[in-house]
This record gives sequence, structure tokens and C-alpha cells, in this order.
Amino acid sequence: MKTGEKTILLVEDEQIIALEEKNTLTGHGFNVIIAGSGEEAIETFRSTDDISIILMDIDLGSGMDGTQAAQIILSERHIPIIFLSSHTELEFVEKTEGITSYGYVVKGCNETVLLASISMAFRLYNEKIKRKESETALESEKIRFENMAKSVPGVLCSILVNPYGYKEFYYTSPQTEHFFGFTFEELKRDSSLFFGRIDSDNLKVLDESLLQSMENMTPVKIHLVYKHPGNSEIYLKCNFSPTIHDKNNILFHGFITDTTDSRKSQIALERSEENYRNLINGMSETIWILDFDGNIIDINNMVPEVTGMTREEFIGHNISEIDKNFTKKEILNLIKYLPEEKVQIFETFHSLKNGKVIPVEIYSSLTYYNGVHSILSIARDISRRKDAEEKLKVQIEEKEVLLKTAHHRIKNNLAAIASLISLQANSINDEKSKSILKDAQGRINCIHVLYDSLLRTGNYINLEIGDYIRKICESVISIFTEYDKISFSIGGKSFKVTTKSLFPLGVIIEELITNIMKYAFEDITQGKIEIFIQKNNNFAIIQIKDNGRGIPDSTVKKDLSGFGLTIVNVMTKQLGGEFEIKNINGTLCTLKFPVSKISEK
Repeated sequence: MKTGEKTILLVEDEQIIALEEKNTLTGHGFNVIIAGSGEEAIETFRSTDDISIILMDIDLGSGMDGTQAAQIILSERHIPIIFLSSHTELEFVEKTEGITSYGYVVKGCNETVLLASISMAFRLYNEKIKRKESETALESEKIRFENMAKSVPGVLCSILVNPYGYKEFYYTSPQTEHFFGFTFEELKRDSSLFFGRIDSDNLKVLDESLLQSMENMTPVKIHLVYKHPGNSEIYLKCNFSPTIHDKNNILFHGFITDTTDSRKSQIALERSEENYRNLINGMSETIWILDFDGNIIDINNMVPEVTGMTREEFIGHNISEIDKNFTKKEILNLIKYLPEEKVQIFETFHSLKNGKVIPVEIYSSLTYYNGVHSILSIARDISRRKDAEEKLKVQIEEKEVLLKTAHHRIKNNLAAIASLISLQANSINDEKSKSILKDAQGRINCIHVLYDSLLRTGNYINLEIGDYIRKICESVISIFTEYDKISFSIGGKSFKVTTKSLFPLGVIIEELITNIMKYAFEDITQGKIEIFIQKNNNFAIIQIKDNGRGIPDSTVKKDLSGFGLTIVNVMTKQLGGEFEIKNINGTLCTLKFPVSKISEK
């Protein structure tokens, strides 16, 4: 599609007419999609994102007509729709009214009329979009303004003033009735309810100030005496800022506060600050009051005591001079994203006068100080905690070394025991006894492989099952003198298994490989052992296949009376799994156990 080209959905059941109209529109730079029915039009509209306008035939044959299709489309997204029809009767025109207002074109009109209708529809659509955006923005601004108005102590208002001094209330916040004794609706109907109760001298000054502000577009600040309907005089402080409303009128946005009790408020504030000062000076932590540029406004008595510097060395300076862990820019970023009504906690370092740097934990929140929005930061010296954490870290490292040493000694002891058994087996001639000792050696090697793997990886939680099984198999096969005639392979995708499952799993693999090496390859010159591992849904599956002579039928029927297979059965139950033996051109052993026993960490 060409840059800027717009897509038209043409809904027309007469294909010849549709093709003719498509050629006309395509020749004027439009991309045209044809739909032959109302149902097809809806489906095409839903599946195509870049449709800009719809030309909708009203009469679409036996199915859904154009007006019905248009109503469904418009219920999903606002889009300009121009109705096309060969009918000019009033009833057909009226049928489209109330659905859309982008045009009604009679079929057969020349292309100039059609293109003009499309152009007009686009202009009308764009104007509606702009108006909608404007209305949305206005409503959003109104909501924001009202929420702000509700949160301030006083009356937020807007007053419309013309060049002749006529004043009309345009908006007042909900506190109006409480402050002035009149609702906004009453003041809007008759603004003299408010202005008629202002002292005449004050009213004259107000009018002159408003007119001067309209000329210079400067703010207005004025004090008024207002006679409240409750027969009491109250003193008001007014702040207004002018904005152009239209060609002749200026809209003054203002904030009016009752200053009658200002003295009482000032006394209360002084007492509050005194209490606040006593509170923060009684704390053992250092207290910092900052502005939003990171400059220090105030501190408590603990700051000079901890840092060794005087109060004058702090006030007016930036906190970055004390906090060497952050630049001024980084501190401003911390302040910028300080959450409302929440405490931000972080660690940093503070510099003392003697050059020492101490670690501190900072609790920062927004506060008001002398009526100004500020930052309250409480700094706690965490030197002792850091020392304790460092000692704990050293202790953990020492324990890890001890644990590793213990595993190493166990591994070496197992290796020594296996060697002793091997020597003992090689020193006797009785084949049955020698076989028993080799079995014992294999089981000990299984445990040896486990500890060796744990030591090599440094991970005492889980191991890769593929590497673990491979090492056990290689260890077992190497015991037998004819192992060079055996080919061995592992397939499938490896995964991790927890150390809790490693031992029973290793014992099972060791017993099965030992049985294969002892019994499977008699009279077979080239033995083959294949292992396949996988995870399937919630289970791990390990299959061991050899090309040996197979096993007795009694064993297949789970007559697990042999010592080795009895161990396999016991270890399988410990894993919570299932074990199965089959004769398939050799022996196929399948071990299946729950994947919940496996860790992927």
C-alpha cells in the first residue's frame, strides 16, 4: 500500500457494480476491499485493522441488510459509514438516520459526487475525533480539578469577568456552602449573594484589581471582609490568576481562604513545631529535613553529636556533601520517585568530621515542615549490624569449608573401602565370593560417585541426572574385565534431581547395570547398553536397554527374589515410583517416578 493510502471496505452484493466502483476508487489512490454481504462485511471488518471508511449498500439480498451490518460494526468501533442505495424513497433514507451521519449516496451518481462524499465523511470523522478528544481531556481536567479542590483547605473557585466589571461564578469547590453560606448553584444564579456581602471599600479595590489584572494579565492578591449570612464577619484572603476564556471575557482561577482564625492557627503551629522539635531531639537517630533539591533545611541535635560537626555546617548545604555514596543527581532521583504516603528504605554511608565513614539505613518520607512540602529522612547507624553480618558471613563460609572437607573425607574413605574390597576380591579364587565382593564394591562406588559429583559442582541441593548416571555406569562397567567389549550410550534430555533422590536413584542404576554386566552378555561378543532419560508431564522416565540374552520369565512376572532386584524394588518405592522389566531383543528396564521429586533450580 502506498504511503498515506486509505483502505475502503466496499459492501456490495452486485459484483459487477462492486468491481466498477473499486476501479474508480483505486484510481483515486484508495485501497479497496469488497464484501458481498452484511455477514462478510462484519467478518472482514473484524479481521482487518486498517479500514478507514465503509461504503455500505443497504439492500444486500436475502441475508442481513446494510443497516443491520452497520449497527453491529458501529457497536464495536466508531468508523465513518456512507450508505449506498439505488432507492431515493424517504423510507430508505429514514432507515439510515440514527445509525450514522456520514452520508447517503445514490448509486449511479458520477464519481465526483462519490469522492466528495468520501472526502466530506473523512473531514466530519476527523472533527468528531478531535471533539471527542477535547471532551475527554476537558472531563479529565474537570475531575482532576475537582479532586484537587476537595483536598485543599478553602474554596477553589473560577470567576468569569467581562470588560465592564460584571462578575459571574463559573466554578466553586464543594466547601463553598461551609465558607460562604451559599451553594455553588445559588451563587451561579445570583453572584451578588457573595459580592453584595463584601465591604464596599474592599469591593471597589477588588473591582479595580480585577480590571488591572485583565489589562496586564497579572495575578491578583487581596484581602476582603465578608459578611457571612450567619451574622458574623470573616476575613478572606483571595489569590486569583487570569486566563483568557474567550474574546471578551477573562476567567480568574482563585483560591479563597478564611483567615479569621489565622492567629490561632499560628499559635497552634508554633506549639506543634515546638512539640515536633522536642520529639526529634529526643530520638537516638539522626533526623534530616531536606527540600526537593536535596538541601538541608533542618536537623535534630543528634546530627552534630554523631558527626562531630556544628549545626551551621549543615543548614543550607546539600546532603550529597555528607552522603558520599550518592551524587547530587542520584539523590535528586531518589527524591523524585519518593512514594506518596509511603516510606522509602535504603542503605548508604555518611561521612563524619574525623574522616570516618559509617553505614546508615535511611527511612525517607514526604512531610510538611513550616508549611512547606519537604523530605523527612531518619538515618540509623548500622555499623554493629554490618559487623554482625560480616561475622555471620565468615561463619557460613567456614561451615561451607567444613562441609566440603567432610564430603571430601567421606569420598576418600569410600574410595579406600572400595579399593580394599577390590584387593580382597582379587586375592580369592572362589568365583561366588568374588562376585559378592564386586557387587559390594559397585554399591560403594555408587555412593562415591555421589559425593564426588557434589564436590565437583559445589552444589549440595541438586545434580544433573545425565552426568550422574553416566559416572555410575562407567564406574560399574570398569569393574568387569570384559568392559572393553561393551558399548555404552546415554540419550534424551538431562534434568536436575534433588540430593534426596540421588542415592536411591544411583543404587537402582548401579544394580541394573551390574546385573547386565554379570548376566546379559554371556556368549555375546559385542554387548550394547543404551540409556534414555526424559521428563514426561509429571514424571521422570529412565529406560535401560541391553542386547543381551534376556531374563527369565519369572523375573518378568515380578518375581524379584534376587538380592539385587529386591534392592531395586525397595529403592523404587522410596522414590515413590514404578519399575518394570521386559524382554525385547534383550532386556528393557523402565523406571518411572514423580517429577515433583526433581528440582529445576
